[in-house]
Amino acid sequence: TENSLVSLTLTLCNGPSTDVYDFLESFVDFGGKNDKGKRLREKEWLSVDPNGNNFVSLAEFDRWVKQVLNNRPSIGYDRGDQLWRMFRPCYIYAFDEAKSKAPAIAIAGCKNANSDDYVSKIEFRILNVYLCTYATMLDAFYLIDSDGDDFAFDSQINRDEWIARHEKVLHHGFSAFSDFTSAEEVWSTMLPDLSRKIILGDWIKFLKDAEISNDTGIGRLFTGVFDSAREKRVSSYRINKSGSIIQEDDDEYS
Repeated sequence: TENSLVSLTLTLCNGPSTDVYDFLESFVDFGGKNDKGKRLREKEWLSVDPNGNNFVSLAEFDRWVKQVLNNRPSIGYDRGDQLWRMFRPCYIYAFDEAKSKAPAIAIAGCKNANSDDYVSKIEFRILNVYLCTYATMLDAFYLIDSDGDDFAFDSQINRDEWIARHEKVLHHGFSAFSDFTSAEEVWSTMLPDLSRKIILGDWIKFLKDAEISNDTGIGRLFTGVFDSAREKRVSSYRINKSGSIIQEDDDEYS
């Protein structure tokens, strides 16, 4: 179930770092399919969409993530700012994944843009689920790339780093490592072109493809295989004269 998708990212086992744990605790409830999650999203939508047009840009989303982290009393402003910077590379992945989940519609007065260029209110819940998922992927990338010295990394993974540190990510809960054989074999699968290093995009594609191939809950989240009746209800919304999205019901995209 999707509830397990969100809780999965908070299952530390011996894998995910305390950094991603602190990060996920700030956003996991926004992805919940329950009354608490719905109340939180309703309240926070006013912050993530400050101009009130029911469309959220990547810049607005980025500012909101920073605001949530900075304002969380249990970690403090400085720690929140550190986490915002640390996980910032994954925000665009979550945003791009979420923005096209609801049916695309034209935006009044915009010739070269439609709703798929932004995240709409009905995509806000799924945006937070993707944020948690991609943050966990990024955390695993950091653990391989970093030498453990205050995150001294170069944003790419070479073969020696993978061989030396691969055990740090085997318990992040991703399907790619569920039937782990050998570090050498996984390396050749991740990077058929052995002449170069792995960058974040390669890493995310490898993890994402494994989830989809194994038809896991996270994989279905990526492929968009949702309940068809619910999908029909979600498509029931319209644009008013000012260009804002008006929902016809209370459903949010699954």
